[in-house]
Amino acid sequence: AMAYGILGSLYGGLQMVGAPLMGYAMDLYSRRLVLLVSLSAAMLSYALVAVAGSMLMLYASRVPVGLLKQTQTASRAIVMDVTDGDARLRHLGYLSAARNCGYVFGPLLGSVLVSV
Repeated sequence: AMAYGILGSLYGGLQMVGAPLMGYAMDLYSRRLVLLVSLSAAMLSYALVAVAGSMLMLYASRVPVGLLKQTQTASRAIVMDVTDGDARLRHLGYLSAARNCGYVFGPLLGSVLVSV
């Protein structure tokens, strides 16, 4: 049980370290590049989870996603950059609605696909 607690805490701890670094990278380079790096890190992390044969490998799989996954932050920053006024609020609402739909329908879809 403790190993799984550490696994969950590792992600949160790395997010606290990675968030300011990725925010700085968004300002220094581009938000689009940071979004692509974030998505690539997530892809790498989830691929590592798929092939993990030990708890150490699971711990290692959380490092890239913990440090680099700032997709929601980058997405909100991009929306803020490309919209203004009422359109900005509307598009931030769309982004929030899409994220919430993912929280609701993602596990549902996953459970259906597992049973196939």
